[in-house]
Amino acid sequence: MQHADMIINCGDAGQEGELIQRWVMQKAGARCPVKRLWISSLTEEAIREGFAKLRDASDFQPLYEAGLSRAIGDWLLGMNATRLYTMKYGQNRQVLSIGRVQTPTLALIVNRQLEIQNFVPKQYWELKTVYRDTTFSTILRKSEEELVLEAEKQKEAIAAGKKPKKEEENRGYRPHYRPRTWACFIGPD
Repeated sequence: MQHADMIINCGDAGQEGELIQRWVMQKAGARCPVKRLWISSLTEEAIREGFAKLRDASDFQPLYEAGLSRAIGDWLLGMNATRLYTMKYGQNRQVLSIGRVQTPTLALIVNRQLEIQNFVPKQYWELKTVYRDTTFSTILRKSEEELVLEAEKQKEAIAAGKKPKKEEENRGYRPHYRPRTWACFIGPD
């Protein structure tokens, strides 16, 4: 890069791509003019059009500076917050890594896991109907009062020595066989 007449920056079109390519050119000691290929599609047509409309790298200086500021902020936050949390809560036995992205992402994961662990199934019915080739559906749930009343009735039945009633379910079709019908195929004991 030090002996090039011109460099075409073909990094990703965005803050990260701009920042990474600038760092590479800085480390390589590039001193020649830089043009920027800015495309969002990798079709042959888009690439040809992008090369026909190369822009000067200085047009992207604010994008580079924004990326650099974010990277420095991430580093400072991560370095200092990680040290603080490790010393305060890690009890010098465990590194507690803190970061701008990883901390809220981890919070999302933990909150979702808590939702899963604390999930309480509830009885519901799904009602569907088709009208003029369109399916309509809704979910019906029993109210909290109905559920509490049912639970109390079951407790009373158990206390009285009765077996709780299991409601029969009819899904709109007949059973495939009847026990008496099968008896003729099995034969006598």
